[in-house]
Amino acid sequence: MVPAVYLAAFSLLALAGAWTDLRTHVISNGLNLAILVLGLVLVPLAFGWMALVWGLAHFAAALLVGIALFAIGAWGGGDAKFFAACALWIPIQHTAAYLVGLGIAGLFLILGWVIWSKARGQPMSRKSPLPYGVAIAAGGIFAVVSLPMLGIWPA
Repeated sequence: MVPAVYLAAFSLLALAGAWTDLRTHVISNGLNLAILVLGLVLVPLAFGWMALVWGLAHFAAALLVGIALFAIGAWGGGDAKFFAACALWIPIQHTAAYLVGLGIAGLFLILGWVIWSKARGQPMSRKSPLPYGVAIAAGGIFAVVSLPMLGIWPA
């Protein structure tokens, strides 16, 4: 598979999740399911069946982390599912790239959200909705875009 197709498909789906979360504070189950199903098809085409096995392991681990973050009120349920569905597309060996990209994007998201709220005269509170799907998408895109630079693409 041409890397551009893999990159474009993931990037478009991730950006759709970021956009809907930014606009509505909801990442739909339908979009999360589409990301998961398309990943189940494209990951083995791009990297082989073993990559799918590792992708499913990454999905399961990310889902557990997402559920834990949901349980403590740090994320919404859509964020947890979005995080896990995106993880399927990223080789588990590159979890660090996913988390670093997500963390950096999350930092900028929080800073931007604080500045935006202050500029609008709205007080910030722990209950203020933060569209963390934006950071999840950015982290996923960062990780997927870094794959060709790391020589991960099949011959």
